Amino acid sequence: MESPWKKFLDTVLKDDFEKLLKTYYEMRILFQNNNVSNRDLEKGEGITSEGYRMRDRILNQLSHIVQTLRKYGLIENEDGFTNYLKQELLKIDLETPLKD
Repeated sequence: MESPWKKFLDTVLKDDFEKLLKTYYEMRILFQNNNVSNRDLEKGEGITSEGYRMRDRILNQLSHIVQTLRKYGLIENEDGFTNYLKQELLKIDLETPLKD
């Protein structure tokens, strides 16, 4: 059975979640184009100002989604949503690998 937060995410917040994933994908492409490696990300090096702007946009989009889910009482703790988000972002990571 699908959890209520997932159903809400797939319907009411569908566009917002898709925008978040699209922005994340575009950020990964930016990193690829600028030869940013995973190690660079860990150190916070080699990231352009555009990369930081995209990161801020992602954080704002994510905050909006989580706040909305909380507002409607759909998540008390964020473990299920966080695990789902990690899975979705990992798919994008695999499509857009960075140098090691």
